[in-house]
Amino acid sequence: MTRLKTQNQQVLARRSRGTVFRSLFARLMLMCLCPAAAAPQLVAQPPDVRYTVERESCGVPVSVYAARRALLLEQMSDSSAAFFFSADVRNRQNDVDFEYRQSSDMLYLTGADAPGMVLVLIKNGIAAQADGDPVDELLFVREQDPRDALWHGPTLDRQEASDAYGVHTASLDGYGEFMSRLLARVKTAYVSQWPTKFIQNPLFLSRTYLENQVRDYFDAKYPHVRLRSLREEINAMREIKGPEEVVLLHNAIDRTLEGFRQTLRRAEPGMWEYQLETIMESAFFMQGAQAVGYPSIVGSGSNACILHYIDNRRQTRDGDLVLMDCGAEFCGYTADITRTFPVNGTFSPEQRQLYDLVLEAQDSVFALCRPGMPWSELFTTCRRVLGNGLLRLGVTRTFDEVGWYFPHGVSHRLGLDVHDVSSSSWLKPGFVFTVEPGIYVPQGSPCDERWWNIGIRVEDNVLITDDGVEILSADLPRRADEIEALMRE
Repeated sequence: MTRLKTQNQQVLARRSRGTVFRSLFARLMLMCLCPAAAAPQLVAQPPDVRYTVERESCGVPVSVYAARRALLLEQMSDSSAAFFFSADVRNRQNDVDFEYRQSSDMLYLTGADAPGMVLVLIKNGIAAQADGDPVDELLFVREQDPRDALWHGPTLDRQEASDAYGVHTASLDGYGEFMSRLLARVKTAYVSQWPTKFIQNPLFLSRTYLENQVRDYFDAKYPHVRLRSLREEINAMREIKGPEEVVLLHNAIDRTLEGFRQTLRRAEPGMWEYQLETIMESAFFMQGAQAVGYPSIVGSGSNACILHYIDNRRQTRDGDLVLMDCGAEFCGYTADITRTFPVNGTFSPEQRQLYDLVLEAQDSVFALCRPGMPWSELFTTCRRVLGNGLLRLGVTRTFDEVGWYFPHGVSHRLGLDVHDVSSSSWLKPGFVFTVEPGIYVPQGSPCDERWWNIGIRVEDNVLITDDGVEILSADLPRRADEIEALMRE
């Protein structure tokens, strides 16, 4: 019995030592592979270290953002508050995040591009104080964290944020207490957009919608408060582009056009789609773009018939068409341009026939672009031109088959989002949108095989003016002869 007890004690001692060793080993590995998890003294900074925020100015005066907030406040009901949130930081994998992109509403109302912010607009200035005075707007910001600044860079402190954005600021640490006081007094709370709409339950493939959870919470704790949306009001504001916004869109579009010029000059058979993408996007950044507005679409051959193809991993072949749908982003505003070109520099007869038909449809839509034109008429006209043209070429047998080869709309709004918000059903001065007819004939389509694997889209960006239209991307060649000439340069 004593011998058995001694053996058990020895086993337990070895297990204990092994557990301690494994724990120590794990901690050491964590410190080596992830310095942020190391002991605090390993990442301590001298007491006077200061990181500064240096960003390229977009040139928009703070008075423009203040005027937008004031206009929105006018449309809110009495005794109400509106809440706008920074976008979430999105995780790419494990502890690595995607590059941050601010909520478009927050950009529109403040110009602020950092996470962890909440903008609160308060009608009649109830329950909000700044420096002892009642205010009708507050921007809650995170306090500076030296440890976070070391790893991810600094953010503006309260005073810097107030100076930069022209709005009273408060610490995010006090937001919970502020909300309790505010909601006790307001009658309406406006939330136009949630940073995250729903959370996916991976085990049961079900969704939990945050808005529903918030509504249930309000019903239980603040039954006197109506939860409403300002989406309609802010959409109506954002869809009319002011002069400052048009300047930023011009910047984004001009950088995109240069990307297309450089790509078409260098394209040749045998290049991989991702190599064409690299030429395009590097030109964006070398010209001063700060991001891409959306993942670049580079579809060659059969991939040109996939509307939102973004894998970009096929090698081009002699005789292929390449469809490139790309846009540079500048100060949050994005371009959205598409050109389709023969990778060998010369359109085949069938490719040119369909390409010219797409241009005919685009020209027919340009002719309609003026104030007061119903938005739906753009699509109706485009579909009619494409349908009749496909019948004429013998690609289709009946007009209704046009939907097989033209399966999308012809226009969408453009601005802070590549598919920007919309409100009105007819064109107004200040609208910026795309005109993008297309024809896509995938392999196996019920037509002559000579049309198979031809995918064509031509997309330009336009601005409705007081008396007509300005084609913002007009400097980029569109017609087949012009495309071939550019590729020979």
